[in-house]
Amino acid sequence: MTAILTVDTAAMQELARRLRAVASQVRAGRAGLGATPAAVATLADPGLIHATGVFFDRWQSSFTGLVDDAERLADAVDLLARTYQDAESVAERGLSR
Repeated sequence: MTAILTVDTAAMQELARRLRAVASQVRAGRAGLGATPAAVATLADPGLIHATGVFFDRWQSSFTGLVDDAERLADAVDLLARTYQDAESVAERGLSR
């Protein structure tokens, strides 16, 4: 029987997989920024050291939020794909009677 809802759930699941992969890579790559505040500290300028610390604290918080959002989006897309698959299955069973 042909699909009733015509939703490409495989593409949705692939999108979710890619979002998770990107979020994972970004989280892993973020560790390289940790050395920058230490490098600025060697300049011995208290104002610059403080401003850099504030900037990196804000950057870390915002960055973490964006990656968390990407992971939540992946979960939502994956759930939506499964929901469409379930609905398609129910529709097929209902029409085959």
